[in-house]
Amino acid sequence: MTDISEVGEEEFENAVEMMMEKDRFKDCLDYIETKIDQHVVLNNTYLFDTKLNCLYELDRKMDAFMEAKAYRADYRPLTHTVCVALGNGYLEEADYIEAYFYFRQFPSKQSVILSRLATELEKQTKRKLCEEKYEECLDYINKIDQDVVFSNVEIFDCKLKCLMKLDQKKKAIKEAQAYLGSGGVLSYFSCEILGSSYASKGNYDEACKHYLQAMKLCPTREEKTRYRSLLNSMEKNEERRKVREEDKRVARIDPSFLKGEIKRDDKKFTMSSKKKKKDGMCVKESR
Repeated sequence: MTDISEVGEEEFENAVEMMMEKDRFKDCLDYIETKIDQHVVLNNTYLFDTKLNCLYELDRKMDAFMEAKAYRADYRPLTHTVCVALGNGYLEEADYIEAYFYFRQFPSKQSVILSRLATELEKQTKRKLCEEKYEECLDYINKIDQDVVFSNVEIFDCKLKCLMKLDQKKKAIKEAQAYLGSGGVLSYFSCEILGSSYASKGNYDEACKHYLQAMKLCPTREEKTRYRSLLNSMEKNEERRKVREEDKRVARIDPSFLKGEIKRDDKKFTMSSKKKKKDGMCVKESR
């Protein structure tokens, strides 16, 4: 094994580069493994990347994966080659969360695989939700890159549904509000949670806004009918609330309103004693 004190790293790199240019992958790998101190290899990103590339070219992808895992265990810097080796290895093990993490380090070069992985993460999340494994599903979602969760409506919906099933309504509302604040595209389920929250606080306008959006987005006719009925009921309740508020306002102005001397008639106030309106003037009723 050549001593680093006798030969500089640049000479190692030149020797390795010449072999790679001639596609002498086996010779190059042997040289890296037997002629260079492995401490030097691990601390030289070019040499280590070349070692992984040689393993790939020799169809030893799992060996490359194990080498990359050992390299990463010491928190050494990630290169594109290392991330590809780790991403492919975790993908082979169906660990889509870890695979996504490493491929995402260089997103411009991995857009296709990232899209595929996001779909796989969505499938895994839905499967756990359908199996009613709510805690497991929530733990799984929390391990996913949060950019994926916030950009994937289906995954985010699963998160909210798990929180609701686990009696964590307040947290679900906060999550939905944060999601909306970040510019996320709300699903009908998110809209329902926010609508319900605003309705419970008496914020009629915001509740209606979210329920209307939920009605537009909901997938079934039955759901649309339910939202329509809910909105109609809310509208009637709001009208009653406004009437009560008006009554209180008038009572503060004229206390006689509380004694029944004034009654409401079609949103106008008329005297209920022995007087009637006639020709635009109040006159005593003739006996």
